[in-house]
Amino acid sequence: MRDELIGFTGPSDFSTFVLRAGLSKRYGFFGTIPIWGGVKLHEFYPPIATVIVRYLGMFGALILYFIFVPVLWINYKGLATAVLFMSSYFHIFPLLIVGRYAEFMGYGFLSLAIFVDNDILSGILWGLGSLSHPLPMMLGAIIFLLKLKIQTIIVAFIVCGWWYVPFFLKRKRLSYLKEMRSDKLFGLYFIQYLSMVNILIYLFAPLWLQIVTSLTWFLPFSFKPNMLPKDFGLRNILLRFKPFFEIKPFFTSDLTKHFPKLKEIKEGPIVLTQKSYNPEIDFGEQAIGSFGLWIWSCACYLLERGVIVYNGLPSTEVAVDHLNITEGLPVYSVESLR
Repeated sequence: MRDELIGFTGPSDFSTFVLRAGLSKRYGFFGTIPIWGGVKLHEFYPPIATVIVRYLGMFGALILYFIFVPVLWINYKGLATAVLFMSSYFHIFPLLIVGRYAEFMGYGFLSLAIFVDNDILSGILWGLGSLSHPLPMMLGAIIFLLKLKIQTIIVAFIVCGWWYVPFFLKRKRLSYLKEMRSDKLFGLYFIQYLSMVNILIYLFAPLWLQIVTSLTWFLPFSFKPNMLPKDFGLRNILLRFKPFFEIKPFFTSDLTKHFPKLKEIKEGPIVLTQKSYNPEIDFGEQAIGSFGLWIWSCACYLLERGVIVYNGLPSTEVAVDHLNITEGLPVYSVESLR
């Protein structure tokens, strides 16, 4: 039984990759899984991160990243830029604290595609990055179109088009692309926009601007979901560093410390509901069925024990009362497992 890394200081988006990797072992890489009546495992997300985590585990996948990415940056951009990029706030925070592994692995492939001086190889590498996450695909499309790298674009399409063509054809089914919230615009979060800008600076800007960008760590305001900096003061600098002083690996086995009753669930499938990200704080009023770090994490734990969480695949942000839940499935709230 595998005890997987699912975050630091608590569950993060790492749990999504661990969950998909576990589902791929049970149902196959492209199999149908019992989520809302059955969907393909990779209907909503490309498969590269799942492949890596399936064979290396989440911890091994991170080791691969921290070998692969620094080496390519040092080789092509020099030690100074490599150090600045790897330690930049909008690289380290989204990757380690938020857990956006697939995006940054994709950016690694995209960076290498930009660095190499071969259009065909660039297309293959960018295609692989695109099969890790859609954002490297979008960013690469802008870069290579501006450079008029038509051959690179064609090769990349051959590599990843088999996933993106069906994805765009069925995109109207994907509620997270249409949902409008204060922290989300056009299906992207503010921190994802800033991460893209961040990597562009280290790819193309002069060293002096890269150094200035590194001062993001010391900006005296917090980044709020409405995309405007607020709350100026020294406190925000301290809060920016705080998560990194609290880093501690969080594994699936640690879930039972928060939810001891989780061990009592022996049969599935089941449905989990959640009112908040953190069981240590007050819960909100809206129960979320398919979007929640604790649901995904609990689904990882239960999957290793043969129990399927019916709404455990992170794919869309759907309120639990809008889920098409199969009649008769047991429904547990995350709070009730404490």
